[in-house]
Amino acid sequence: MTNIWHNIPINTNDISVVVQGAIVPNLTAACLLSVRDHLPGAEIILSTWIGMDVSNLSYDILLLNKDVETVKYDFIYNNFNNCNRQLYSTQQGLIKVSKKYVLKIRTDTVLENNHFLKYWDKFPARERAFQYFNHRVLVSSVYSRTNSDASGAPLPFHPSDFWFFGKTEDIRDYFSSCPLLSKADMANYQFKYPNKLPYPSITWRFAPEQFFCISWARKHCPYIK
Repeated sequence: MTNIWHNIPINTNDISVVVQGAIVPNLTAACLLSVRDHLPGAEIILSTWIGMDVSNLSYDILLLNKDVETVKYDFIYNNFNNCNRQLYSTQQGLIKVSKKYVLKIRTDTVLENNHFLKYWDKFPARERAFQYFNHRVLVSSVYSRTNSDASGAPLPFHPSDFWFFGKTEDIRDYFSSCPLLSKADMANYQFKYPNKLPYPSITWRFAPEQFFCISWARKHCPYIK
């Protein structure tokens, strides 16, 4: 692994890292240690669930949240909608953030370096009419999508939810804009055009990535329904 300590525009002591989700054997421990390694001095907030084994894990603040309900949304592959779990554990973690910047990652994500910080001030040009964030927010290109890979159908409002980095007030604004999904939206949604679904076996109204983004967009753009 290669670290870069020069040409980083942000002091890593000014970063909080919200690590959210279920404890994954081996991976979560590696995730937390990778944050210690590549973001030295960063505050680590582990936001997980009551009953999870958190022994021998490296964190500064631990949140053991009451688990929230999941609903089966895919009746062919028997997958469950964990959107509310991700949302709630993220929101609770963000409440505890004390630093100027925050990185939100999942408990199964391991940092290989801190190179993403190089991009913080790389694209300063912005359209004034659409500056809803105080600063650009960094998001992974992996799984940021415009179309379904199954049907080719459009997937608007679908930035990846693997990780987010930005000013604390911006990341809080993004996730606090979301209410928990209702059961009607989590599964068995009654689509107007079921023959045009991006994934025919999926019965949620929005993918988690879309729900987070469209909830935030509606807050800032009232004309989005």
